[in-house]
Amino acid sequence: MQIYIVKIFRLILFILIFSASTKFLMAAELNDAKEFERWCDDFVAEYTKGQNAPIAIVIVKDAQLFFQKGYGFVDEKQAVPVNPEQTIFRAASVSKLITTTAVMKLVEQGKLDLNADINTYLKDFQIKSKFQKPITVADLLTHTSGLEERMFGNVAPAGTSPSLKEVFSRKVPREIRPAGEEIVYSNLGMALVGYIVEAVSDQKFEDFVEREIFKPLKMNHSSFLQPYPSNLANSVVPSGADDVALLHYPAGSMISTASDMGKFLLMQSNGGEPVLREETIREMQQRHFTQHPQMPGVAYGFFEHFANGRHILFHTGASGHQSLLCLLPDEKVGFYIALSATQGGKFREFRKQFLQAFLNRYFPSKEENPPTFANNNVQLEGIY
Repeated sequence: MQIYIVKIFRLILFILIFSASTKFLMAAELNDAKEFERWCDDFVAEYTKGQNAPIAIVIVKDAQLFFQKGYGFVDEKQAVPVNPEQTIFRAASVSKLITTTAVMKLVEQGKLDLNADINTYLKDFQIKSKFQKPITVADLLTHTSGLEERMFGNVAPAGTSPSLKEVFSRKVPREIRPAGEEIVYSNLGMALVGYIVEAVSDQKFEDFVEREIFKPLKMNHSSFLQPYPSNLANSVVPSGADDVALLHYPAGSMISTASDMGKFLLMQSNGGEPVLREETIREMQQRHFTQHPQMPGVAYGFFEHFANGRHILFHTGASGHQSLLCLLPDEKVGFYIALSATQGGKFREFRKQFLQAFLNRYFPSKEENPPTFANNNVQLEGIY
């Protein structure tokens, strides 16, 4: 019985390690855009296997645009190809990185203190706390606010433009656990950050973002507006999801192109220019909370991940479309992926598989002899 269990365990390990095709695992330097394009073309072709899957990818390296390309068709019947500069996808929760950037801009302007009680900035309502420690803006940015998360009643009919003031005044968020103690992913918390941007700047959230982030970066195909701006609406890839307005829209309503998100990546990897100062970018990207020192933590807006010995800052999004933004600060590399996942199935795994294949090829493990289980079978034997 024990031998059988060990064999099964070894088989599972083999499948996990070698599930990706070996032609995507051979190491190479990320310095030739044409070579990368060939690799990327092969990876996408292997994954899609002839199915139409609208995908857009952008890579930045050493504070410069390295690669951008679209795959598949926005409209297969009319043969409209995906264009990384013009085809618009829902960024979904990657929107939170823009919202975080807006708050950091207010910090730079001396209008907001990340360590202040959020009630200092809540003009239209107050959050009553039953715990000793107040909720801070930093708690909101690290998903440690202790606020409830509402699963229902978060949308409005299509064509409406929800007001953050009305949304939060009508139903004030409740604190259900002490702030600063536990990471619990919170759309509501990041939407509250958007409200604070409005309250402090005396501008609508989407107007502040447009003026302070999108325009300086020339992100001309990006918006938080609901409904979509008329000049962008026809370029949005159909998602298969119901067309509704998000009440907590700073947490997930942004639309953008791969090219525009490449400009955001360049800002994040190039010392913040022309939006933020370098010290602000460093503060945004450093770890501010972790459940344990040996576990990945959270920065402001970003989550941490470690793979192949590399430190990665990332955020994902999923709302009809799927997105992934990754930064490798030490390697001065970043990428953004957006795709329509209406096909379901394996396409929902595309982002994860692309990230690991990308790392394996261009940033393989720094360990010359990675640990294996070959000599430790006795520690693994048993009934599972």
